[in-house]
Amino acid sequence: SQVLLSLSEFYKQQDKLAKLVRNVCIYPGFLLTLAFLTFIFFSVKLVPSFADLYRSLGVRETTLLQMLLSVSNLLENHAIALSCMCVVGGRLLLLQRASILSLLMRFPGIRRIRHSFLEIRFTRLMALMLHSGISFPEAILRASVTLTDASMKNNAKKFSENVLRGVGITEAAMQSGDLFSPTGLEFLSIGESSGNLPDMLDEFAKIQEQELFTHLRDIKAILEPALVVIIATMIFAVMAVMLSPLFDLMTRMPEYT
Repeated sequence: SQVLLSLSEFYKQQDKLAKLVRNVCIYPGFLLTLAFLTFIFFSVKLVPSFADLYRSLGVRETTLLQMLLSVSNLLENHAIALSCMCVVGGRLLLLQRASILSLLMRFPGIRRIRHSFLEIRFTRLMALMLHSGISFPEAILRASVTLTDASMKNNAKKFSENVLRGVGITEAAMQSGDLFSPTGLEFLSIGESSGNLPDMLDEFAKIQEQELFTHLRDIKAILEPALVVIIATMIFAVMAVMLSPLFDLMTRMPEYT
């Protein structure tokens, strides 16, 4: 009953963390989609109207406006072909999502978040198995199944082998690469010294989880206004390009001076 209760708590925390990660990703995705649709609207509807207006007034189009007009003509005249290309490209990206995710995980910030997430899951499962009576080397190997990172999985295997050879738990963890963070090594050392390793692993997972929650919330708090500023700047730049010939015309009028 205690193991099942612990397993229930484990899945609840994993679901909570997954929801937080999804919330962090949904808002930027929504803003980027909105920016893309806004750009298409400006390109298809507004840019040709301003171009026709400038031609009727005899105003010379700027280079940037001509570039926007070329994009507008491309979107308007080849809408079906571009839509098909987007569908095919999306399908290819979906098929190659594993490779794309692998590349994304190489970025330092994303890699750190992923490492924390896997470390939390790994230590929680180890604590759960140790509480249920499974030997420590076997618990390491069974918990390593959840490690989707090949490097961390190999390090977990080394960790188990070092423990089987009689190396101390903390020393074995230090010899197994970056499987554990410095804080994780400290809790391993305390658990090994006190003989209360399962509880120490569980406590470390809780602390690490709270730190990860705080870090993700901080990222979300910074990312949201930054994306709004970027999108507003893009819209302002497009509007400035469209209106720049009109401003030039106004400054040349005698009444302006």
